Formats: sequence, C-alpha cells, structure tokens
Amino acid sequence: MKQLLAIPALLLAAGAMAECPAQFPSEAPAVPSGQNATHEQMYQAQVAVNAYVDAIENYLDCRSELHPLQQSRSVYLAESVADSYNAELAKFRARENMLATN
Repeated sequence: MKQLLAIPALLLAAGAMAECPAQFPSEAPAVPSGQNATHEQMYQAQVAVNAYVDAIENYLDCRSELHPLQQSRSVYLAESVADSYNAELAKFRARENMLATN
C-alpha cells in the first residue's frame, strides 16, 4: 500500500522539477550608456535585466541544494546587473532632465 502512495508523490516531484530551469542564465544582458542611450534602448535594457534577474531567482528557488557560495555568487550577479542598470538609468534621467530644462 505504501508503494502505491509513493508513486503519485514521485510524479508530483518530477513535475515540480520539470518547471525548474535546467541551467543558470548564461550571460548578463548588456546595459547601454545612460549618457547616449535612447528611450527604446533603456526600455529594452530594463526588460532584459528584469528577465535575467527573474531567471536567476527562478533558478535559485529550485536549487535548495546549492552550496552557500554558489548561492551568494548568483545573488551577487543579479544585484550587479540591476545596480549597473540603475546607475545608467540615473545618468539617462539626469540627461533627459537637463535637456528638458534647456
């Protein structure tokens, strides 16, 4: 009887693992320079950075057995890309404000 109960549990576990990303996101998206990027370029960078960070979060959510150093490195990569984008976005907004006041 216990064996019959174990089969549905294994199938549920296999289904949950199927939703997990197989690999870590390969490379971070390029972030354009905020000093000369267009609105469209900044928007596309935002979409790419958000997708990259989400992919890392999804990867980490499914990998509870990761070594703490691997997990820390993954979080660092996601934060680094987000910080880089935010720094360039600040430059972009400053440039746009300067152009708007002239």
